[in-house]
Amino acid sequence: MTLRHRHTRPLFRAALLAVLIGMGGVAASPTLACDAACQERIDKLAGEAKARDQSVGRGPNNTVVVQHGAGIPVLKCRPLHFCTIQLQPGEVLREDLALGDTVLWLAELRVSGTDLEPHVRVVVKPDAAATRTSLLIPTDRRFYDIQLVRSDTEYTPVMAFTYPAEVAAATRAKVAKDAALRAERQAQVAIEEARQSLKVGTREVFSGDLDFRFDIRGKAPFKPTRVFTDGRKTWIDLPDRYRGERPVFLADGPGQANQAVVNSRWQGNRLEIDRVITGGALVIGVGRQAQKVILRRMSR
Repeated sequence: MTLRHRHTRPLFRAALLAVLIGMGGVAASPTLACDAACQERIDKLAGEAKARDQSVGRGPNNTVVVQHGAGIPVLKCRPLHFCTIQLQPGEVLREDLALGDTVLWLAELRVSGTDLEPHVRVVVKPDAAATRTSLLIPTDRRFYDIQLVRSDTEYTPVMAFTYPAEVAAATRAKVAKDAALRAERQAQVAIEEARQSLKVGTREVFSGDLDFRFDIRGKAPFKPTRVFTDGRKTWIDLPDRYRGERPVFLADGPGQANQAVVNSRWQGNRLEIDRVITGGALVIGVGRQAQKVILRRMSR
């Protein structure tokens, strides 16, 4: 069984040079200079790597395992004997098999497993007068384009596949998920560390002496990261990266429609209010264009 490659593999000369230097085969220099002998050695190793077909391997029970997408696999079958093509577990056909020569070649489906996890095989058998043809297998995951060759001497009983593109996608997804989990854990650690001891003005205050129980609602870019009080004053922290206009704080008063400006001052992205608030709003703008974040102190 052979592969017809669509693309020539790139020769990683720089990588080979680094390997040779690490093995002591080439003297290292600040510019990684390579003389004629070094270049000849690189060319030889590159040629050997190119000639070595790593897209085909051997699996259990005399199965030939082919890298899907590395080229067009050639399946050699013995006349009046079955060859089988094994699909990925759970993979099913979306359309009928497309066989080039339907007179001298037979291609049929065989399914085992369960409805939730079917195992599909394509059974191929050439007639004694068959020569070669092509087979297209359209599934719900990919296309298989396979060349079928009748051979009296070489015989591949079972062909299976590996799926490097799928593995690479799963690896990328896992790396992204792990990075997100690390970022989330780091954020949680930062929050916990911040709550252990918090700088308020010039003082370091134990977080247990502060009340962080405020409900914060809104989608404005200045939406606070936290609001807290020590029983005498209230502090509102905007996001560290916020560099826009400072919002005005309107504290709730008697009646739902009554809100008033209270004594307060900005220190960087922190607003210090000279009282304990039960609720209010941070506002930029007026009318329909106004951006607003609502704050409510939660009861114990």
